[in-house]
Amino acid sequence: MSAFRTSAASLLRLAADGTLADRVAEHLWAVRQGVSPAERRSWTNSLPVLAQDLADAGLGQVEVLVEYQLPLTSRRIDAVLAGVDPRSGDDSYLVVELKQWSYATAYEESETLVAVEHARGARLHPGVQVEDYCQYLTDFLGILGRQRYPLHGAAYLHNAVDRDVADLLDRPGTEQSRLFTKQRRGQWLEYLRSRFAPKSGAAAADRFLTSTVRPSRHLLRYAAQELKERPQFTLLDEQHVAYELVLHAVEWARQANCQAPGLMDSWLAGFQGCGDRVGHRV
Repeated sequence: MSAFRTSAASLLRLAADGTLADRVAEHLWAVRQGVSPAERRSWTNSLPVLAQDLADAGLGQVEVLVEYQLPLTSRRIDAVLAGVDPRSGDDSYLVVELKQWSYATAYEESETLVAVEHARGARLHPGVQVEDYCQYLTDFLGILGRQRYPLHGAAYLHNAVDRDVADLLDRPGTEQSRLFTKQRRGQWLEYLRSRFAPKSGAAAADRFLTSTVRPSRHLLRYAAQELKERPQFTLLDEQHVAYELVLHAVEWARQANCQAPGLMDSWLAGFQGCGDRVGHRV
């Protein structure tokens, strides 16, 4: 698997001398991946914040895997932190999704979709996004199947205060979907210290990057069942957004049908017709 790899302390030095975005871009070009202006802006604006937070938490030796490419896909994670668990001494890994959002609300009362200021269309709740990444990695990386503790995940909205993303904070967090804002930076630093000891994460990063890639535990056992039930596999990013938008539209049509009987039947009939015309059943 591919990633731009460095320690948190080195990441902070690259940010300080203004070469961080160039170094990440060079890595992606070397593995034949394109780089957009938006990605460069994201690295410049978000990665130095993460590096400074790790330094302030006393975790400069934690390894940071930037733009880690998920196995068997072209999708990339903002950062995976690799280090040593302060309690057990085992390898510890944290998937981090960095968001520059300052203001976001629930998308039409959805629990999984959000509307972001100055962005078009619905976006996936960052907690859901990072949880999907954790599930996918757990399904496919052999090293995680041998871990005694689950892979952890967190979304960090480092430009937002709580009141401006209150809808997002309403969603209960899990070990794979914690959400932090800049207003909760103190909690974020304490969380990082709870996940990593102030020791080198180089060996843990080695094992993560060289882990065998194995089929999802669902792949063989539930291949036939997947044709009927989506939850057997993890959808990522736009795939998950599309799925949630369809469910959202169906729910709105159902509610409208309660007020105007027959409306949903007509809507589903039309949707069924479209599916039949392209050779698929709804």
